[in-house]
Amino acid sequence: MSPHSYLKEEDYPSFFQHYWDLLGGFILMILVFILNNYYHSSDLLIVILSALAITFLSITVSEIAEILADRLDEPYGSFVLTFAAVAVEII
Repeated sequence: MSPHSYLKEEDYPSFFQHYWDLLGGFILMILVFILNNYYHSSDLLIVILSALAITFLSITVSEIAEILADRLDEPYGSFVLTFAAVAVEII
């Protein structure tokens, strides 16, 4: 059994459909890093792309917190959701 046999070719659209926010956040983070450190692009472009990356990754955190809250039930589910919301606001 190969290490990648669990993910078949027909699953790729489904994979990207479910994880578009995580993938987009990381791509935008890398793009911001490159534009800031190597090309010294305009500050406005870097701020806009950084805000988009933070938004995408915040969506990911909230989706994962929601999944954990469903699995943990009450009262721990409410704690996970509250902690995730506070962590996103602080970060």
